[in-house]
Amino acid sequence: MNTAQRLATIIDLITRKGSISIKELEELFPVSHMTIHRDLVRLEREGILRRVKGGAILSKSTTAELTFSLREQRNKEKKFLIGSKAVDLVEDGTAIAVDASTTALHFIRSLKRKQFSNLIVVTTGIKAALELVGEHGIQVILCGGMVREVSLSVVGKLTSLALKEFHCVKAFISGEGLTFENGLTASNMLEVESKQALIESASESILLLDSSKFGKTAFITIAPIEAFSTIITDSSIPEDFRTKIIERKIQLIIAEK
Repeated sequence: MNTAQRLATIIDLITRKGSISIKELEELFPVSHMTIHRDLVRLEREGILRRVKGGAILSKSTTAELTFSLREQRNKEKKFLIGSKAVDLVEDGTAIAVDASTTALHFIRSLKRKQFSNLIVVTTGIKAALELVGEHGIQVILCGGMVREVSLSVVGKLTSLALKEFHCVKAFISGEGLTFENGLTASNMLEVESKQALIESASESILLLDSSKFGKTAFITIAPIEAFSTIITDSSIPEDFRTKIIERKIQLIIAEK
């Protein structure tokens, strides 16, 4: 288990339990006491947890963002399945818009496994653009703007202005939480503005969201749930969400092995 995987495991544990002790972590990981200490210091700096005597507790901040590398490790298998299923909705000879989320990155990687002759991908994700560079039959457009290190994305006024010039068929979007009351939400205003511009650039929007995000609310609303024609998630989606999504006549696609 590498550092990123260990940090992701700590995040999952403290998210579920609310707190974690150093003793528990030492029993779980074959690393030194100092390594555990450095892990907790790093995650506290990221705003994910707060260190206390003998361990750590989950941060109460609603705006804490995980760095891209850490978020990429969370629910990795579910994101892979969602991304693989989303590729079925992409038609050759069209233009699509893709955000800078880690779930969308799995979608981008799945695109590379399918043959295209003329696909245009407009994205705000730096890693997404790099993944597609040199891929036969795929033209990638990375919007200009201010680079956000934490999300490896481009954001800001220049990004929004650029996206207004594009007319995509479908936008593939993710977020940090989804409820029927508050819609799709995220923590950072600039990221929200970019996602909203991506949605506005497309005729149809597809939501890529793993089941851990359902029932959660982040700081800012990106869009109401009705803004999406299709939601792709994994089989662990809560049953009440499954029922209400179908009742709202939104297409629900469950990504399974």
